[in-house]
Amino acid sequence: MPHSLAARVCTGTCTVVATTLVLLAVSGATAFPEIALLVALSVAVGAFAATLVSPRRTTSAPAPAPAPAAPATATAADAEPLPEAGYARLPAPGAR
Repeated sequence: MPHSLAARVCTGTCTVVATTLVLLAVSGATAFPEIALLVALSVAVGAFAATLVSPRRTTSAPAPAPAPAAPATATAADAEPLPEAGYARLPAPGAR
């Protein structure tokens, strides 16, 4: 079942926030360029996580068309012979 847009946005946002907090806590960055780099990395990780949640597209071919129906005017003579002589032959539909 494909996930909705809200699920992807929520997954991406939560991943960005969590990754940013972890990277800031581990790195001890205090200057603006360091923090901006960590946030940019977190956004990339969040975008990757959102793509993993996105629906899968299949490129399979469409189902083949059904075989045409047998003609309505078939008679008992058109039927295949029975495999064994012990079977009873039923009359063709509509025959008396």
